[in-house]
Amino acid sequence: MKHIFKKAFNLSDISYSGLLAASLVFFIGSLYYGKINTDMTPAMEWIVYSTPICIATVWGILNYIDHIKINARYKKFDNIDVYVDNLIMSRDEKLELKGYLEDYSTDLMNQGKPREEAVKTAIGQFAVQEFASVSKNSSIINLSIHYYLMGYAMIAFLAGLLLQMAAAVMLIQSFWVQAAKFMFLAYGIGFIALFFLYKLMDSILSKNINESSRV
Repeated sequence: MKHIFKKAFNLSDISYSGLLAASLVFFIGSLYYGKINTDMTPAMEWIVYSTPICIATVWGILNYIDHIKINARYKKFDNIDVYVDNLIMSRDEKLELKGYLEDYSTDLMNQGKPREEAVKTAIGQFAVQEFASVSKNSSIINLSIHYYLMGYAMIAFLAGLLLQMAAAVMLIQSFWVQAAKFMFLAYGIGFIALFFLYKLMDSILSKNINESSRV
């Protein structure tokens, strides 16, 4: 439970935060524009209110794509440190593997191979051995669990609640307060919906890719 809570509030996991912030600004802007222009045509209403939704949708797609990580066994590396860091194993295992790869690449360099080629060969040999031993049980992609979306949802709901309480205490009935509360509620629900949508996409993507790779 502690691990999940920590993951949920690891807010740096989000990508393209500037695009998400832009959708928030456009969301508030669309509400204000609708308030001061009560005679908008249906076409104008569609443009005004759909713009923040489109921006948020683009953000959701780009954010998901950015969190798809190709399994290190299926990537090509020319740096031992980077390769080892991308593997899912304990710290001691990483240190042991790093020493093995460095020794192997040193032997290859002593045989006359350039350093870059020696490192690639050492990594490639180990990757082939690993692939042969675990390919039937290994996923090509490593997918994020997306707990951070729940963290953002909780923050949005909490911000909306605090805003509501502050407005009630200070007897504030401002358009901006109402718009901000609506925005926090909408985006909080959106983050939760996105979490389950991401999980569905994870399941479909992982199944299709791994099945096609083992045909």
